[in-house]
Amino acid sequence: MAALAAKREGPQFISEVSVRASFLLSLLLILKAGRRWNKCFKSRRLLFTGGLVGGLFTYILFWTFLYGMVHVY
Repeated sequence: MAALAAKREGPQFISEVSVRASFLLSLLLILKAGRRWNKCFKSRRLLFTGGLVGGLFTYILFWTFLYGMVHVY
C-alpha cells in the first residue's frame, strides 16, 4: 500500500479519467456496431488505440511549438 501511495506522489502526465472515458467510448461503439463491426471499422485494435495515438501526437506538437516560441522570442 505504501508503494502505491509513493508512486502517485509524482507528477501525473496521463489523465486516468480521460483514458477510461476513451476506452469506454470505444467499447460502446463496438457494442453499437454489433456483429457487423468490420463494416464500420477496419479493425478493433485501431478503434481502441487511435484516439490515444492522436492525443500523443497533439501533446508532442504542443510542447514542440511552446519550446520553439520560447527560444525564438
